[in-house]
Amino acid sequence: MRERGDGEEGSRAVAIEVYTKEGCEICGRAKEKLDLMGLEYRNHELSPLIDLHDGWRDDGSVEVLAAYASIDNRLPVIRIDEGFHDYSGAMRRLKTLGKGAIGKKAADGAARPESAVH
Repeated sequence: MRERGDGEEGSRAVAIEVYTKEGCEICGRAKEKLDLMGLEYRNHELSPLIDLHDGWRDDGSVEVLAAYASIDNRLPVIRIDEGFHDYSGAMRRLKTLGKGAIGKKAADGAARPESAVH
């Protein structure tokens, strides 16, 4: 996580991660909303994380799977700092954080690959 350098005392950028599945319409809408808001986020494909595999305890999969189950298997799963949310919960959380605490995208608009910062 990086500290903001814009002179706002006590503010910091939050880390946002979006876990999606291919073909999920609401997942696409959630990413579009974050893009429209100008927010940085990392996108991850959910399927490899929730399928049983070696290293699931070490790569964070168990946390993502638990979060997915706790929100009744609704997509997308959005992690803001250390908390997991469904789409509507994430939007409420971002609203309560306010503009000063949310990391903004770089102005270059360059395309970024999957699992990269958007």
